[in-house]
Amino acid sequence: MKLKTCSNYSLYAYILMTYVLGSLIYLVITHKYGTPFKNAVKKYPELMEIKLKSVKSRRNAFYIGIGISILVLTIFRPYGNIF
Repeated sequence: MKLKTCSNYSLYAYILMTYVLGSLIYLVITHKYGTPFKNAVKKYPELMEIKLKSVKSRRNAFYIGIGISILVLTIFRPYGNIF
């Protein structure tokens, strides 16, 4: 199936904006998290447990950002229709 040139650019623009908005939302959500791994290095020997917990919460924050970005871009369609 051959895609239209204009549609290809719109698709790439949506993918890029999804990533950019997801990253910005990630930064906003995780701003208050601090750096639990670095703070705990000197105090606790169970560093891997703390690191894994932090990784999970940051991963979830990023996925939330991607989901919100997809929703916003689907509603407002700033680059027109993809197909």
